[in-house]
Amino acid sequence: MLSQSYFDDVLIRFRSTGERLFLAGIENFDGADAYRIDVEVLGGGRYRIFLDIESLLEVRRLIWTDPHDTPVEITYEYGGVDGLPMPVRQTVTTATETVEYLFDDYKLQQPIGEGFFDAANAKTVGD
Repeated sequence: MLSQSYFDDVLIRFRSTGERLFLAGIENFDGADAYRIDVEVLGGGRYRIFLDIESLLEVRRLIWTDPHDTPVEITYEYGGVDGLPMPVRQTVTTATETVEYLFDDYKLQQPIGEGFFDAANAKTVGD
């Protein structure tokens, strides 16, 4: 639970949390080479993260919460949005099901009024 409660990803936070990352080599994933990074998560569990060699975008992640369990597999596909690579598909596969998430509408550089940050006018979930 602790490792899933952070706002930033293990690839960013590892120095402040003490999690350990290891560059484990290069593997082919879906026809392209990817760096394989093995992660020891605090409190147990581990990740295996694959970063595309050309773009350094994450293309696959395996997550083990128990060493004897089948890992959760997450794969990512990217498309161009205003010249930026953005996720357009995320597939999550567990031991019992596969769920696909499609992201088809990004709105970048939208103005945010100062009132948005006013705690006195904050809305609660359900408003």
